[in-house]
Amino acid sequence: MSAVTSTRFRLSPKAECYRKSHFANGRTLTNAERDVLFATLCLMPGCEKYNKDVHDEYCARHARSEIARARGLIAIELEKLWSKGVVLTYRHTAIWAREFEVTFKQADDIVIDLAGERINKEIEDLQAAEAWDTTQQAWLPYPTVESDINEVWALGDHAA
Repeated sequence: MSAVTSTRFRLSPKAECYRKSHFANGRTLTNAERDVLFATLCLMPGCEKYNKDVHDEYCARHARSEIARARGLIAIELEKLWSKGVVLTYRHTAIWAREFEVTFKQADDIVIDLAGERINKEIEDLQAAEAWDTTQQAWLPYPTVESDINEVWALGDHAA
């Protein structure tokens, strides 16, 4: 199934591949992401007749799909595991695949994608915290190597 079946219009194979890549692993797009994707698809060769109604229908159908549903449910289950500090195993993935009616491969791809998003967010948070610390360095009394050496020598003098 290459495009919305209720219309005679079809995306070019390259545009269809590009559109599918944005919905990989059951990902549901935000309104802004949907608008950007629509604008990009309209600019692709052979897609000048692609319209907003067809695009919105495709996005809505995808959001109702089983993979998108499974992604949302797996995200909830992952948060529960992470909040308890439980180590994720393939057993969890297999259970979720069966429970949410997707294949193991689909569930595994969703887990990998969600874990990657979480890692990227944590990296961004750390970088933001690091940037904040660098702006505050003037206010914090960081000991220098020289002052540490002087303290050690002073302790040595007291011991003698």
